[in-house]
Amino acid sequence: MRVRRLEAAGLIEGYHARVAIEAVRPTVVIFAEVTLTRHHPADFAGFEAFVLSVPEIVEAAQVSGAVDYLLKVVVGDMRAWRELSDRILNSDLGVGKISSHVMMKAAKAFQAYPLDDVTA
Repeated sequence: MRVRRLEAAGLIEGYHARVAIEAVRPTVVIFAEVTLTRHHPADFAGFEAFVLSVPEIVEAAQVSGAVDYLLKVVVGDMRAWRELSDRILNSDLGVGKISSHVMMKAAKAFQAYPLDDVTA
């Protein structure tokens, strides 16, 4: 009953299975820093619409600081990443720079949000 109330209140957004993707197919995980050349609301909206349309981009966050977005990208190999990054850079999305970092090992996978100090 409590879970149903949390779902109805919008506090539980969904349920997910964590798949061991490396056991399913070859996988390279890339963390990419993306910098836009312009910072108008339409530029952010256009880039975010593109991100939503690409299944290989599994997470994206607009951030403060020297870059505009951090992306988590899952591809089969480096060729696939190169093709996707070229597609991003050669599009009319206004991307000026992409810096990529290849994940060597997941030191800590997301488990849950820290809720110990939340009172009901």
